[in-house]
Amino acid sequence: SSNLETSQLTVLKSIEYPTKSKDEFIYALGTSGGLNIESIKTYENINNTIPSSYKKFKYYDSHSIEPKYSNIVFANVFKGEYEGIPLSLRDAVRSYSFTSYSSSAINQLIAFNGFPNFYETVEEYSYDKDNNNKGMTKYRFTYEKDPEYSSYGPHHFTIPLTDNSWKRGLLKSTTTFKAGDFITPIKSIMNTYKFGDLNLDYSNLTLG
Repeated sequence: SSNLETSQLTVLKSIEYPTKSKDEFIYALGTSGGLNIESIKTYENINNTIPSSYKKFKYYDSHSIEPKYSNIVFANVFKGEYEGIPLSLRDAVRSYSFTSYSSSAINQLIAFNGFPNFYETVEEYSYDKDNNNKGMTKYRFTYEKDPEYSSYGPHHFTIPLTDNSWKRGLLKSTTTFKAGDFITPIKSIMNTYKFGDLNLDYSNLTLG
């Protein structure tokens, strides 16, 4: 299991502003791993010990995003670690090559830090210094799964063909609720996106 203390060694802890105010970030372990911002405390002065207001967050609809994309992906289907490979072919590598498109520069960097989690819905609850709730704002974000082509039979390998990270994390809606009523919104903003991509169908793709 993850360790909350060691997981926070390199994360942002606070921001001090030129106005001498400060925001402090409190983290918690996510339900599917990783770190979530549990609350943000706001101080009117950096020397204050009691926040003037704070926010708490709840997260829903999680997805684990695995860093498995690169510019060129080679399917080493004849390497010895795969079952069912004839001895005469076990030294053959890079028998097939595929182009994989990635829009995220961090994909190659996050493997050592664990897989990030993505949440489609985040709720933000606001409180004053006396712990009185001042309302809730619900944010919903776009999520697009990456298409893959999976090979079956004796080789058992999966080829990621394209990266849809550029379609994820866009703000889809913002809904605001007043304190005491988190059912009837007082304000709602809906965003729509037209990506303009080809929406290619890989279901009938063949190798060779």
